[in-house]
Amino acid sequence: MARRVKKKGSKVKAKPLALEINRSEYLGLLDNCKYLRHKIAFMLGWESGLRISEIVSLKKEDIIIGATRRQSFIRINCGKNSKDRIVTLPKSWQRHHINYIPLPCK
Repeated sequence: MARRVKKKGSKVKAKPLALEINRSEYLGLLDNCKYLRHKIAFMLGWESGLRISEIVSLKKEDIIIGATRRQSFIRINCGKNSKDRIVTLPKSWQRHHINYIPLPCK
């Protein structure tokens, strides 16, 4: 079996951090979304912290809407690292938005 040989002078370069956008830029992006399903996907990613793969694989059964805001959440099955997690619904979430789940990937 061959051993790994470390090359001399090969250093791992640090990746630059992603650019942050502020609230007004976020609202501008939402206003420019042509379709409601795109707006919902963007809103889920920004306000709930969902990853793109989690947004695309989201199902209606994963969204639990309770009587109060504290009882409403999204169940993420097998997210990153095959771990399940629970996140809160965005503040701007409306009950009719669930009709657009699952979000088709085109």
